[in-house]
Amino acid sequence: PIKEVGPAYQTIELDSTGSGTLVSRVKVATLGGLATSIMTTRCSIVGSVGLDGLRIKVETTKPEDSTVLKKLGPLGEAINSSGPPFPSGEALERVVPGSSEV
Repeated sequence: PIKEVGPAYQTIELDSTGSGTLVSRVKVATLGGLATSIMTTRCSIVGSVGLDGLRIKVETTKPEDSTVLKKLGPLGEAINSSGPPFPSGEALERVVPGSSEV
């Protein structure tokens, strides 16, 4: 396969008002596993739905822990830390207004 999607992990942090953040991390491998990264999407929690549901707004997505960048040493680390995240929430909104919220 061209790409493989591995395990996904979500971290939710809520404050006493019900606002907070959700961070989703998914391992993605390409080139038969030679290149991997953790795709990290950051969201804000904008409300709750019922007793056990959350309403979230997608904000940004950024690859982290790239094996390709690690092979570049300090240069790769500089690229990784200084590169801005992709504005995935804004991109979703441009395609269909309201689609960045689920």
